[in-house]
Amino acid sequence: WNRTGDDGIKESGKTPFTKEPFVYKTKIDKPGFVRLCANVVDAKGKTVKKIFFDGGAGADIDAIAGLPEPADFDAFWQRQREKLAKVPLKAELKELKSKNPKVKIYAVSVDCAGPRPVTGYLTMPKAVDNGKKFPCRLQTHGYGYTAPQGAPGSGREDEIVFNINAHGMKLPAFGGNKQYYDKLRNDIKSNGASYAFDKKQNSDPEQAYFNGMVLRVIRALQYLKTLPGWDGKKLIASGGSQGGLQTIWAAACGEGVTRAESNITWCCDLGGETVGRNRGNWYIRWVPALGYYDAANFAKRIPKTCYTTIPRAGLGDYVCPPSGLAILWNNMTCPKRIVWVQGSQHGYTPPFYKGRDTLRESK
Repeated sequence: WNRTGDDGIKESGKTPFTKEPFVYKTKIDKPGFVRLCANVVDAKGKTVKKIFFDGGAGADIDAIAGLPEPADFDAFWQRQREKLAKVPLKAELKELKSKNPKVKIYAVSVDCAGPRPVTGYLTMPKAVDNGKKFPCRLQTHGYGYTAPQGAPGSGREDEIVFNINAHGMKLPAFGGNKQYYDKLRNDIKSNGASYAFDKKQNSDPEQAYFNGMVLRVIRALQYLKTLPGWDGKKLIASGGSQGGLQTIWAAACGEGVTRAESNITWCCDLGGETVGRNRGNWYIRWVPALGYYDAANFAKRIPKTCYTTIPRAGLGDYVCPPSGLAILWNNMTCPKRIVWVQGSQHGYTPPFYKGRDTLRESK
């Protein structure tokens, strides 16, 4: 087993495997989290697969605070919105075959500021043709180079859903092919780093890869609100990990999102490493300009008209560390809900047991 924490203290050891529970006691003398990883090993020291624990606990977590945000945060984003406003909201749609006679499916491209348009698949209840109105949902994706290149076969009958990729990729309906996607994967790298991870690029907030991604989220919401089938009331954003980050951007960007479902939210407290907070091995190295994109800073701007839920916050997730999610929670003044899940890593959730989940809710 080994213990790490936001206090920088590290401990490790071996304990005989017996019928008695393994109990580890520790403390932390500052607001933050402690992480405990435990693995079962055989007599030769080889790890026994699928028998492990990765979780932890927090102390005084309501007092955990992020780094100061950029002084011109709002002015910066006003300039970005003005840049977007100069691009007419023009969409290209191509209807695709649906397996569900009650749902229409479209491949969509919407003009946007930045290097590429918004692209994705729109599913719409056919009842819209008869004048019925529905909530609209923006759906976003986790980190990666792939996109929903294959169109969905169906969709929801109770919502209009716009499922966008993070990069403005061409869809097959608009001429994309394998060579195109392979080229795009290389094109969006910077100085040999995977997208969004180039420290030099991130040093200029206008050039940071996240800039175009935020603009595409805003434009996608603007597009949804033009659809005649929208009920004019419910506007939902949802996604996990990088999609959770995009969901927080959506909730805070001023386009009237009424519900945000941000699972295992990425990029909260991006500068936490500079004050000693615990990190895993995979994270974006801090430069001050990243403060313009930190989910925790956007969280302060989510209006009280938007209910925001974090369905899973893993106490063993150090892709999206618990301290960052605590800061996200602390910064939100809207109605909110978070579920802390013990033993949950970024890509793993243990089977449910009594006491696994800790719910916090503020109305």
